[in-house]
Amino acid sequence: MKRLKKKMRTEKSTHPLMMSPPRPERRPSRVARLGLVSLMCTVVSASSWANELSVRVSKQGTSQLIKSAAVCLGTPADHAQFGTVLTGAGGDVRFSQVPASTPLVLTVSKAGFQGRRIVIEPYRTDRTVFLSLPAGAGGPACGRPEPVAAPVASNLLGVDEFQINDGAVETNERDVVLSYSVTGSPTHYRVSESRNFAAAAWVPFQSPVQYRLSPGAGMKTVYFQLRRTHSQTGASIQGESNVASSRIRLGG
Repeated sequence: MKRLKKKMRTEKSTHPLMMSPPRPERRPSRVARLGLVSLMCTVVSASSWANELSVRVSKQGTSQLIKSAAVCLGTPADHAQFGTVLTGAGGDVRFSQVPASTPLVLTVSKAGFQGRRIVIEPYRTDRTVFLSLPAGAGGPACGRPEPVAAPVASNLLGVDEFQINDGAVETNERDVVLSYSVTGSPTHYRVSESRNFAAAAWVPFQSPVQYRLSPGAGMKTVYFQLRRTHSQTGASIQGESNVASSRIRLGG
């Protein structure tokens, strides 16, 4: 009789209806989900920042560079959003990580000069702004210099393809034809067999380009770069493309 009762207790405990219900699947807490969303936003936000913006300030009508001029960079909503800094001895400042898709507002001021403010269109390559201040007073002014709020410099300009003699690997002539496809609207180009474009002048943009290789047989590497420049009142803005290169062997 005791064995029978023991068996009944065992069967009762293993009956499907008497088993513990399965534990529900754990879902991420609301805090965890918000953290994930925050992380995703951070990644997207980081990709919206781009290159460098350099600013050089001079006295209008002269080549004199202005030291300790206040330069503030921001947006139409906040003219100093990215900070206010002073130019160095060379009259220049540099910002990093500027948003590539946002119009920027640049203001420059200094006692004894008339301040200037310009709007810079979105620009996805590094660029330099040359801005001159007339002597006098008044005009827009920057506030007290303070640290840059976000590390800061940008319209799309690039060399997509670059070839010598339509991609030939060898030539017996020093005079060659450079062909290329570009993104954007360049105004100038420069070409050189030196990676740093030593002594290479900017030339009004044209396509294709005739180029004379340096004398001497052997492998030649030719470097090519584009520039876009335009002027606003009191300022000249220029942006440069990536540097493209191509090789060809010059026969003896």
